[in-house]
Amino acid sequence: MWNGPCWDPSHGHPSPSRRHDHVEATNRLARLVHENYPHVLIEMHDQMLGGTNLRYVPTYYGHSNGGLDTVWAFELMWDPMQDLVGGHSIALYYYNLAYSLPLYIHIDLRRDNEHALMLWWNISTCRHLGLGGTHRDEAARAAQKQAMAAYRRLKPFFASGVFYGIDEQTHVHRHPDELRAVINCFNLEDHPVTRPLEFDPARLGLSQARRYSVPREVSIPAYGHVLIEASPIA
Repeated sequence: MWNGPCWDPSHGHPSPSRRHDHVEATNRLARLVHENYPHVLIEMHDQMLGGTNLRYVPTYYGHSNGGLDTVWAFELMWDPMQDLVGGHSIALYYYNLAYSLPLYIHIDLRRDNEHALMLWWNISTCRHLGLGGTHRDEAARAAQKQAMAAYRRLKPFFASGVFYGIDEQTHVHRHPDELRAVINCFNLEDHPVTRPLEFDPARLGLSQARRYSVPREVSIPAYGHVLIEASPIA
């Protein structure tokens, strides 16, 4: 992060250095790494404010011309479950509506519940995941293992597909190459809910001429999640 101007004339920047010079230096480092190691994934925090939940530099700045690959998900990893049920992590939904630049986050699985709600939310909103911690509850561990098995099978939808939002708690991921989609249905309330599901293939970049096996409503447990695979009916 920016720690003030540098006055050393031997560094190749104006003396004193400016905020702009600092930002360009971090982006230049990313490009230099990619010149020799193009497959290295480079995550960049805000080039000015570093590890805070604020943005000073435009989110996308430095992404082009061989620069950064992904940005940090706004420090929403310290208590990811509280951030989710408390409303902070809704920001990740709106970020995905605005940007295709991937987010990266590392989450503590010990904070999750028996529905793997926290894990699924971050699978749905962050294309690059880091995971740690072993939940003490057997049911939560089992749910997380099932979630990861489904995630590995469906990873192209989440990691490189196209994100669509039906609403804050209903996320659609269209396959990058095929006319298929998966739907993540969340319930951030403390009681079970049954909601109608409005699935419009044309709005989601799918074929209007095809029929899809998608229910018209979905029942979700309290603080729970339901995954729906939307494939065309032959």
